Amino acid sequence: KAEDSNISEIVVNIENMSSGIDVENSSVFINEKIVKDPVKNKNGLTFPLKTGLDDGNYKIKVNLFDLAGNKHEHRSEFIIDRSPPVISSVSPSNVVRREDSNISKITVHAEDLLSGIDLKKCVALIDGKAVQPPSKDKNTIIFPVKIKLIEGVHKLNIEIADLAGNIAKYDTELIIDKTPPVIR
Repeated sequence: KAEDSNISEIVVNIENMSSGIDVENSSVFINEKIVKDPVKNKNGLTFPLKTGLDDGNYKIKVNLFDLAGNKHEHRSEFIIDRSPPVISSVSPSNVVRREDSNISKITVHAEDLLSGIDLKKCVALIDGKAVQPPSKDKNTIIFPVKIKLIEGVHKLNIEIADLAGNIAKYDTELIIDKTPPVIR
């Protein structure tokens, strides 16, 4: 998430290294690029990053050596995702015609290319009342609507969350119009 992803260093905590750390030969690679100039700290090594990391997928490899020449390698992956999901369309939107006035679902087309959509944290409200929990099919999120909407203006608020905790919001009004125009 944005406030958690301003990474300026990689810290490697080390246990059971009785002979001591070989700082010069120990290394960290992020996406196969070496991070230089490690600094010994109380619990291991700190590898300072010259620049911050952008949103994306990262692979990290740590090579640790002790002064006796023993090596330990550790690999891991992580994602930095500061961006909310992208909502490309919502249906229905704005004016709902007479024949469509019994809304059975709200369909949201949204995607998040990094961490993915967190369906459990996606919410749709009509006039402040939550609709049913959503289901998902690829990039389509479907909220079943069990609320009967009367003729008039209704507020629709949608929040689509990703697995990193970023939230995209979409607010609009639904106008239910069942009354035909009158000519005078």
